[in-house]
Amino acid sequence: MPELITHTMKSAPKITLNADIFSIDQIPAAMDNMGWKVAPQLMRHWFSGKPAKGFTEATKNTYNDGTGNKYSITACK
Repeated sequence: MPELITHTMKSAPKITLNADIFSIDQIPAAMDNMGWKVAPQLMRHWFSGKPAKGFTEATKNTYNDGTGNKYSITACK
């Protein structure tokens, strides 16, 4: 089981947590295990579709410049 090391504040001591890590495509199975009916079907449908538009590095930079701003400075010039 992977260990995650985290802390809640910069001055707080670090805490080691044991956690199961899974990928996003495993979420529908987890929803099934919780007895959910519609959500896993919707998520599987969503995963099975083709993207309407490709997501490239340039597209990513258009929407996020890494500073938390929604749009990059270069995209607004």
